[in-house]
Amino acid sequence: MRTLVLLLAFSTAVFGQKVHTLCQACHSEQVSDFLQHPHAEKALSCDACHGASAKHREASGGAPPDKVAGPQEVPALCGGCHSAQLKQFQPSKHSQILAAAGRVKAPNCGTCHGVH
Repeated sequence: MRTLVLLLAFSTAVFGQKVHTLCQACHSEQVSDFLQHPHAEKALSCDACHGASAKHREASGGAPPDKVAGPQEVPALCGGCHSAQLKQFQPSKHSQILAAAGRVKAPNCGTCHGVH
């Protein structure tokens, strides 16, 4: 089991660098911003939030990434790793505003913490 964990950690770090390299050509500003973020220090990569997005990378335009979280989806996406923070967010006023129908510009995790 320990070997598997080490292998996964190593492959995630190596794969993460590869994904950044692939994304950098078109999304240099986003990748530069992301590389300054604590998530990059944890060996996360673009694919952690956007999926493998192979069709997007191979297209000559018009193919969206596998995942793009809408404002109301951001807490669940972030909460996948930050469960304690999600539990604090859920009963908050910000969460209530976000959950209200038609409130697209309501605050979510990215409002204060950035998305890249």
